[in-house]
Amino acid sequence: MLTKNSRYIIIIPPIDQLVNLRLVLGLVSFVFFGCAEDTLKKPEKKLFEIVSVDASGVNFKNEIQESEEFHYYNYIYSYIGGGVAAADFDNDGNIDLFFTSNQGTERLYLNLGNLKFQDITETSGLKDMEGFDTGVSVVDINADGYLDIYICRAGKYDDERLTNLLYINNGPSTSSGLPTFTEKASDYGLADSNRSIQSTFFDFDKDGDLDVYIANSPVITRDYRKVKDLKAVQKDLKTIALKGSDKLYRNNGADHFEDVSFQAGILPDIGFGLNAQVGDLNQDGWPDVYVSNDFEIPDFAYINNGDGSFTDRAKDITKHTSFYSMGSDIADINNDGLNDMVVLDMSPEDYVRSKTTMAMTSIEKFGKMIANDYHYQYMHNVLQLNNGNNTYSEIAQMGNIANTDWSWSALLADYDLDGYNDLYVTNGVFRDVIDQDMTNEILQQIRAGGKRPTDKQYLKYTQMLPQQKLQNYFFRNQGDITFEDTSETWAQQDASFSNGAVYADLDNDGDLDLVTNNIQDNASILKNNSREMELGNYLGIRFKGPYQNSFGVGVKVELNTANGMVQIRQLTNTRGFLSSVSNRLHFGLGKEETVPSIVITWPDGKKQEMTDTRGEDHETIRDQATEIERLEKVVGEQEEEIHQLMTKLSQLQGNFSHFHVDNEMNELCALCGLTVINAV
Repeated sequence: MLTKNSRYIIIIPPIDQLVNLRLVLGLVSFVFFGCAEDTLKKPEKKLFEIVSVDASGVNFKNEIQESEEFHYYNYIYSYIGGGVAAADFDNDGNIDLFFTSNQGTERLYLNLGNLKFQDITETSGLKDMEGFDTGVSVVDINADGYLDIYICRAGKYDDERLTNLLYINNGPSTSSGLPTFTEKASDYGLADSNRSIQSTFFDFDKDGDLDVYIANSPVITRDYRKVKDLKAVQKDLKTIALKGSDKLYRNNGADHFEDVSFQAGILPDIGFGLNAQVGDLNQDGWPDVYVSNDFEIPDFAYINNGDGSFTDRAKDITKHTSFYSMGSDIADINNDGLNDMVVLDMSPEDYVRSKTTMAMTSIEKFGKMIANDYHYQYMHNVLQLNNGNNTYSEIAQMGNIANTDWSWSALLADYDLDGYNDLYVTNGVFRDVIDQDMTNEILQQIRAGGKRPTDKQYLKYTQMLPQQKLQNYFFRNQGDITFEDTSETWAQQDASFSNGAVYADLDNDGDLDLVTNNIQDNASILKNNSREMELGNYLGIRFKGPYQNSFGVGVKVELNTANGMVQIRQLTNTRGFLSSVSNRLHFGLGKEETVPSIVITWPDGKKQEMTDTRGEDHETIRDQATEIERLEKVVGEQEEEIHQLMTKLSQLQGNFSHFHVDNEMNELCALCGLTVINAV
């Protein structure tokens, strides 16, 4: 028999069946409650766990304040977000954190150990300057052994608010013992006043010191989506006036940099450069630069010619690229010893968002782009697999990483210690500025008004654009050039507007933690539990490089394990979109405990080899030539001290009839060319 109420259909058995119902219910209850104890087990530990603000002390938040002077229609990259730098600023062995804020104050947190941090911004010398800050790079620019901070600045401005900042690390303060900084960009020739997004330091000419490439993005014009003659753009004086041309500065070796862009083949451009990633793209031992350009302008693949110049060969080495190129990373995904590359775009995985937020490029426009050397560009992430012959095969669809929505950071690293590089992708834009339905509605209102909107109306239209926080992605490398989406199984994440990110072993336990800069939310720290879960062993390496490159930036390491696996890493700090990783290279070893062979290639091409290296250590490797120089310097200083000591003793000789000189002193005196005083 059936009866209905407003919410349920209720099945009532005949009266003669009710006698047995009590027995049935009792059995069900017994089964249910009998299993209850088993179902209340502790949840399985995930690879990553969130470290709360209260636990870490990192309470940074990149807050965007929209106004009539600041909104999307005034500056197209209003929601580009901020970056993170992971670096040991006080040389205590713990990796500290620095965050850029678009409109607010940068924050510097010292790592106290055990994932606890102290905010030292107020005493650090960092200035709260008006402007719009974007990316951050870390470099020991004056070779004093302390890491300095370079901040890129952008915005709609046309004044000093565009000038990039260089904070020189003064070392520990005599009063507090904490590091302090002084701004000196102008002194070093790095007060670049273009619209800078991010910089990357590397030794492009192999002269021993670090140069810098800066990715810039122009202010938009009415025809910024129009297909143009790119050769004519390079010669047009209006191009430079847009303050968006990328720059290459050469380090002259005397704490000063010189703009050598034109001489080096980095010509004026109108590309919306969002990321410049350094890596050897053609296996010739020279560092190349891949530049991700947003919108129609094609990406640049600047191949280093080895003579101080570069040539853009993007169309030669790739069959096609992404369209709205965002963050990128260069690393080996299949352990063949070759650098592969991932470049992010904005294609949603969600079907509804793919239809509401992504417009189509017409066949006519696509053909025109090809005819004008814009290359073949498609609106999805690309995964470029290195073929070893100066070409790449694009396999993002096959690799299962093509669609991750509005993505920013791409970080390739071994998060589960199995020996293969996995992928972390940050996601979300503060407002869906390309939502097709709302854009059409706004256009209708503007047309109905019959005139250019006021600043107040533009702010109103900006705030009509929808908002939707998105979840960041994790992809586990399956070892067969495909990836598994582990976003749900590896971490319990809240949806967010996430931008810059870095990996770093913050607690020195041998696995890589993650730090992400979020808009309108606290920065997130994810602790990696791989070591606690006993998933694998690891090897961490630090470097002592030549004098003008004290941390060995650019060094390449090839690791050969007993099971035949080959892993490569290269020390390039700028990674993770607007961000900078630490100076440590990290390898997952799986269950291997020792590494039979490690080959280190220094930026000048010299090689070192280590054998039978034990895992689970943080090795410090010195450049051999630098080590010889250091030892010679130490010996020289000791000889000088001995010489001064023996001179004083000679002067006092008349006051002593006898004194003893042992065999060791005899040898030292001989080294110094001194005559030994009567020995007894």
